[in-house]
Amino acid sequence: VSLTVDAYNLSIIAPTFIATVLASWLQVGFVGRYAGLVSVGEHSQAAAYRTKMLALVAIISLAFAAICSLFPGQIIGMLMSSGQESTRTLAADALEIAAWILVPILMADFISLVLNSHGRFFAAAFAPLFNAVVSILGLWLWPAIDLGSLVLTLLMGAGAQLAFAIWALARLRLNHTLDM
Repeated sequence: VSLTVDAYNLSIIAPTFIATVLASWLQVGFVGRYAGLVSVGEHSQAAAYRTKMLALVAIISLAFAAICSLFPGQIIGMLMSSGQESTRTLAADALEIAAWILVPILMADFISLVLNSHGRFFAAAFAPLFNAVVSILGLWLWPAIDLGSLVLTLLMGAGAQLAFAIWALARLRLNHTLDM
């Protein structure tokens, strides 16, 4: 469509792919065990497992975001053929910032899985909608739509999604512990 839109779309491929893979892993690896512990009343083991997995998700998302942010040129280079240097450069610049959506998105996805395991399906489903609304409002109110505004409103939406998920989780009043 345009150089800006192409660069934006390219800049979110890697973070979106990584988030999808990790969210799928959490869906398969976390939910069954956690929901099982919750359903049989093993609250202290569920709390310990939930807290350790939350820390693991935070570390993994930070690590992948840092890798994408530190090596954007190499990552974008794997996604496109050579010859489109202006698009590659813009996409790499955008990826340096867009990579950080991994942290709030993965943390919000994890919290949503916890909410689902406790029957809070509406709150879990509403968090991504909140992301979209904040992103759209941000773009609507932004004075000039450019690559920076696209990436920053993406981050704002992801942050809003995480904030809503944390708020919903806090309402559950779950304990968090690292000892089993």
